[in-house]
Amino acid sequence: MRKHILVFTILSAIILSGCSIGETVEKRLSETLTEIHTAEQGYRDVQSELYKIEQMEQDQFESIMKLTQKQKDELKSGVTELKKLQQERSVLIGDEVTSMTKAKGLAESFDDDIKKADEVALDGIQTLKTATIERYDLHSVFISEYKKLQDIQNHLYDMLINEETELAELKDEVEEVNLQNEKVQSAINAFNESTKKVNSLKDALFSSFEDKK
Repeated sequence: MRKHILVFTILSAIILSGCSIGETVEKRLSETLTEIHTAEQGYRDVQSELYKIEQMEQDQFESIMKLTQKQKDELKSGVTELKKLQQERSVLIGDEVTSMTKAKGLAESFDDDIKKADEVALDGIQTLKTATIERYDLHSVFISEYKKLQDIQNHLYDMLINEETELAELKDEVEEVNLQNEKVQSAINAFNESTKKVNSLKDALFSSFEDKK
């Protein structure tokens, strides 16, 4: 039975601070990107703490799996700690969602930049906006899968202290957690690839502005 139940969520951070350029469209676009980057600070702030808590929860889970049903007090105490760590993760995930939701809202400011752009810059800005919104949508997918993972984990923790839980049932539930963990990891990978795409498009767009000078 595999005992790994957690996904470690160190996600790529988008590099959105653009160059300070004199022209109106480029300057406004740079300001928009900087505002988005700033809005994502809350998301970046929780990553190291989230990773730390996940590791603690993983270690605690592995310790509990070495206990038997006869060690009732230790089991209950261990599960209580798991649920406490789970709650701490939920709070951090909530902070992350708040930060990314605010940033996604600011991404709508690209519309103002598009209105002021010339025909050459228009396509690049529209492409960047589409990719940026898609990135936030992929983050929402990750959050959805992550919360499903937490629900399954909580059910597993409850099973650990239920004296009527059979070993076969416990194994099946651990497998469910592992399967959902894979979905979360897949969502993380998609989000990270999207982050790389946005950063690449941003760099290319500002390079094109420089080339026109």
